[in-house]
Amino acid sequence: GSGTILTLIMRRYSSLILLPPSFKRLQLDEEGVAQLLSEHRFVLMGGPHRGGTTLLWRLIAQHPLVSAFAETADTDYGEGAFLQTVLPRFGVGTEAMRQAMPGAASQPSGLGRYAFAPEAHLTERSHLLSNRTRARLLSEWGYHWNLSRPVLLEKTPTNMVSSRLLQALLAPAQAVRFVFISVRPL
Repeated sequence: GSGTILTLIMRRYSSLILLPPSFKRLQLDEEGVAQLLSEHRFVLMGGPHRGGTTLLWRLIAQHPLVSAFAETADTDYGEGAFLQTVLPRFGVGTEAMRQAMPGAASQPSGLGRYAFAPEAHLTERSHLLSNRTRARLLSEWGYHWNLSRPVLLEKTPTNMVSSRLLQALLAPAQAVRFVFISVRPL
């Protein structure tokens, strides 16, 4: 029954998954945002799903100066897209639900398809570039990072289509670096 499902979910994730997103954020004012950006370097990873991002992320996350999201806290394999509420997920994570919808196969969203949607390519010209978005993103991600470490690592495959927006949102930081994995078809 439902108790079995809850037990399985709790084994895969932590009890954090039961809390609503509004409970999982830091309280950051403008000064807090500026301090977080000035005291940290960011490494954001992206690439195709099932392309090796998780393996590389796990290796980088082991460094003692790096803080990464827990692999089983609130997200599958530490993906930051599922730990925030301000940036779109491009249909990733909703594939099973959408398969039942008529015409879902032709939609450019979800695993392996999101990059085909022109609106998925977020740049510094996006309406999402604002101090409010920056503060909310950092407060939501910051809740899950160990902020005593100077390098903050985030991995979401879809970062490859929103990296220009992410660069602009985190631009006041000491350094923002991107690591992208490219898979060459056989």
